[in-house]
Amino acid sequence: MNDYIDREVLRTYMLAGISLAETFNKDGCLNDKINAYKECLSIVDEDMPSIDALEVIRCKDCKYFEETSEIKGECTYWKVMPTIYPFKEDYCARGEKE
Repeated sequence: MNDYIDREVLRTYMLAGISLAETFNKDGCLNDKINAYKECLSIVDEDMPSIDALEVIRCKDCKYFEETSEIKGECTYWKVMPTIYPFKEDYCARGEKE
């Protein structure tokens, strides 16, 4: 599940909106909407900050996780005591999808 905005997908949708509006803009009534889309598109292209994001693998979905209770487990990668760590919703940099 990705909750961040993919710049290229957003750009594709905005270009489709511009194209659709231009198709139905016979009498110029959609000029304001078209200009607004184009202005937003320029912001996406020039000013929209990007992030360096990776998908997180939760412990419950990791191949190194062995369930020991309803909320905790044991990490076979780190070999940490199950009474301390990890909870199913935790994650780490070494997580690998099961």
